[in-house]
Amino acid sequence: MTAFIVAGDDDCGSMVFDSLPGEIQNFLKNLSVEDGKLLQSLSGELKGKSLDDVIAAVKPKSEELANKLKEMANGLATKIGALPEDGQKFMANLLSSVEGVTDPQALSEAVKKVAASAKNLPKDVQDKITKDFPSLKELLN
Repeated sequence: MTAFIVAGDDDCGSMVFDSLPGEIQNFLKNLSVEDGKLLQSLSGELKGKSLDDVIAAVKPKSEELANKLKEMANGLATKIGALPEDGQKFMANLLSSVEGVTDPQALSEAVKKVAASAKNLPKDVQDKITKDFPSLKELLN
């Protein structure tokens, strides 16, 4: 799993946010001010870390936030695990491509690059991905 840090209120940041899986969007939307400040204070330490590493770093400071991160990760893992093998590989590639990327423009470019590879997936796999992750539909079309 990958830790996402999406910053900025510009169009690029908004487009990237809108393309994130619903589980990540909901997690970010439901962050308290305190949670946001904690993540921001740890951002340098967390940059490029796996979600498991992020959870381990957050847990001593906020068990509640660590649990929210685990819940988000478990929801994503369940949905990704239900995809056909090609879809699982695509989603793993998508998530790993943005690992450690905090700049919205760089994040957008990384997502677009991987999304372009979706055209090589069988149509039924593309359909399953966009059904299970509707926020990716625009990127994959």
